[in-house]
Amino acid sequence: MKTLLLILLLVPIISFGQNVYIPDANFKNYLIINSAINTNGDGDIQVSEASSFTGYIEAANLSISDLTGIEAFTALFGLSCGNNQLTSLDVSNNTALTE
Repeated sequence: MKTLLLILLLVPIISFGQNVYIPDANFKNYLIINSAINTNGDGDIQVSEASSFTGYIEAANLSISDLTGIEAFTALFGLSCGNNQLTSLDVSNNTALTE
């Protein structure tokens, strides 16, 4: 009985949304203020929010130096990130990306 109770108490904690690691403050701020991406408005981007976003990210001219976290947006169809301080960009996980 104690084991069942412990499992029931831990499951909500374990399954509660894991956040996407986004180290660049400018990129994170852009994502957080976008209500189509940050659907629960909690100040973080959960993996579930990122993976379900099917839109377009317009992140040009935002002084972004690192797009780490973009890999979680697996259903993303478009990305604009020109005129930032990016030195590399890995979109190999963004399999729906067409623009």
